[in-house]
Amino acid sequence: MALVDPDVTNRKLDHEIELWNEHADEYRRRGWLLLERRGLRVDVGFLAEIPLGPQSLTAMTACVRFDFADYDLSPPSVEFIDPITGEYATPIVPAVMPTDEGPRNMLVGSHPETDRPFFCVPGVRQYHDHPQHSGDSWLLHRANREGSLVGICDRIWRSMARSVLGLRIGLMTLPAATGQPGQMEFQVVTGDIDALLAGIPILPGAQASQ
Repeated sequence: MALVDPDVTNRKLDHEIELWNEHADEYRRRGWLLLERRGLRVDVGFLAEIPLGPQSLTAMTACVRFDFADYDLSPPSVEFIDPITGEYATPIVPAVMPTDEGPRNMLVGSHPETDRPFFCVPGVRQYHDHPQHSGDSWLLHRANREGSLVGICDRIWRSMARSVLGLRIGLMTLPAATGQPGQMEFQVVTGDIDALLAGIPILPGAQASQ
């Protein structure tokens, strides 16, 4: 049962979409794609440029579904989905963000209510519903708009798209007599792009995922 009148929540989501549209060209250049709005749900995909020699490959490194039910008495839910089917899909890259203790993966699995990895940051419903964050109420973050559509998208983009540095490809061949095919492994390498641009050495692959 909805705690907030759906008409009120719809108007609040309309405002979130209006704020998005004001800077839609900038968000598109970043690789943010607003794929669909259906009721109180919004699907957004995030593109990254993966260098392949002199050219690059554009890949969707994250796709999420926002559920704004009861917004903003409650923060929006954020679930990772397959951009084609719209069904839940396990994230393919980590969500690496700088912290005072060094880079940290903000993808945590699994949530006790869904048994799925979730984006563990304030402003996301799964974060505030987690028992370990019972002392960090959503109401402490509500005024700062940490649960806004653009605010959460910015954190997902920085941690799961802008942070993509490249691909690591491993190939292992086997003798034909074994009758076994060779194996090829791909890893998306992520890290602190700002440190890299500033000339600070980083460990390639330290934040990699298969």
